[in-house]
Amino acid sequence: MNSTVSFQDIYHLGKEIKCNEKYTQNHSATLSEVYDANFISFKMVPSLAEFNEIEREYKSFQKNSHQTHLKFIFPENSTLNEELNHYLVKSNYAISKLELYMIHSNDFPFKSTNRDISVEFVDSNEKLKDFLYLHDIIDREIGDTFAQMKKQWYEKHYRNKAIDYIVAYEQGKPVGYVQLFKSAQGIELDSFQVLPEWQKLGIGHQIQQHIMETFPNHTIFLVADSDDTPKEMYKKQGYQFLQYRYEALLMGL
Repeated sequence: MNSTVSFQDIYHLGKEIKCNEKYTQNHSATLSEVYDANFISFKMVPSLAEFNEIEREYKSFQKNSHQTHLKFIFPENSTLNEELNHYLVKSNYAISKLELYMIHSNDFPFKSTNRDISVEFVDSNEKLKDFLYLHDIIDREIGDTFAQMKKQWYEKHYRNKAIDYIVAYEQGKPVGYVQLFKSAQGIELDSFQVLPEWQKLGIGHQIQQHIMETFPNHTIFLVADSDDTPKEMYKKQGYQFLQYRYEALLMGL
């Protein structure tokens, strides 16, 4: 099992446009509503004075770029100092704690599969339509512009050999999906969703099992919100906790 997987191996949609001794900045003009593509990632937890200076500069950049949010990522396995945390809360930042998990594909608990469920890689325009249909349902809960930007990104990267899309069908009806980012470090599971009415039926497990069978002897990793129920499922399936990190998001500039 690859023990070197870290948050540094997580795929980001934006491009790095700035790097100094304090932070890196990722940006995407075409994905302006996608917060995970536009952010500042600190190399060390800043003091409040350092944060305020960087915040002012970043706010000006975002407004000039016609973006209406600020997102900051803090170093893995680091807690926020009390003064900084108090400022973020007082300033209406949403603070989240993300956790990184990993499993070796051979260690996944395999089960007998439901014959009514089929899990398929997206390898045709028809399956791509199903994948986009499912994503649109989830993404429009965030916003129409966000959903349209994500749709264009998926269409653009459909033939990227380092990325796979997967759709789960229940008797021919698309009900779940995930995308895979493949790298030398392993395979990252991202945007893993089963439609609400089809949850708790083993579909998520069957999607993962198909991935594990397709990629034996691979490191599989994913990021889960520390407050979300799915992380408990991953633990029961044998995923190992690796790291945590805090993020702060302010919307409505």
